[in-house]
Amino acid sequence: MTLVHQPRPRKESVIFDDILPEDLPSAELTENARIVLGKRYLKKDASGEPNEDPEVMFWRVARTIAAVDGDYGASEKVVDEIARQFYDLMINGKFEPN
Repeated sequence: MTLVHQPRPRKESVIFDDILPEDLPSAELTENARIVLGKRYLKKDASGEPNEDPEVMFWRVARTIAAVDGDYGASEKVVDEIARQFYDLMINGKFEPN
């Protein structure tokens, strides 16, 4: 019997805007943490300078993680709640995806 590779259909990638909900708390980060985030993880412009704040980055990552639940049937409301939970974990240093 010959096995034939059947590629999975590609999912459309999700692109989020960079709008941070106003009711989310700010991250209390040390100056060193802000420097490291700026050098390694924040989105950068064409000249290599960060063009987002750490809170926006945390929200972007939290939404990306939570969006997977939407792929398995979770409603937008549930996905938003999950994203908020991940955001809270990240700004409090309890979850650090890498």
